[in-house]
Amino acid sequence: MMRATVIVNRRRNERRTDQLRSSINAVLKAQDIPTIKEWTPIFQPRPEIQCRNPIHAWCERRAREIGTWLKAHPEVTAYVALDDLDFDWADSYRQTGTPWMKIRSVHTDDRICLTDEDATEAIRILTYPPSDPKPNRAAFLTSKAESSMLASTEDSGPDRIRLG
Repeated sequence: MMRATVIVNRRRNERRTDQLRSSINAVLKAQDIPTIKEWTPIFQPRPEIQCRNPIHAWCERRAREIGTWLKAHPEVTAYVALDDLDFDWADSYRQTGTPWMKIRSVHTDDRICLTDEDATEAIRILTYPPSDPKPNRAAFLTSKAESSMLASTEDSGPDRIRLG
């Protein structure tokens, strides 16, 4: 039988955080689910992402917060992030030391929250933790427009660089 621990991303407003924790714990207890154990740390968004796309910056910040919590808890062997933000955004700005998040997350609907299908996917990720992807190319944004991207593969020479 799998034993799960609930960790929540902390909010900047501590009063709201306490209210949120109390509300979430009441729902979890009513469903006979363990209550919140801890909160992740709070980081600032990276300015270079924030000025380009605040939602992407928010998501990337969450990934770093989760990564820091995981580093402090090496006993964790499997995890899943449930969020209404797409962690593919965080992975597109990922820095060394931040975990790959998309493969360990369930993207929930912000209007209906967690569905049975989402719960099934979360259990699959916890039961069969995915391996980190092996990136074979680097992508760099070259302008403020999201669609302008310079991409090259690691094994390609400069003559093979394409804009697109």
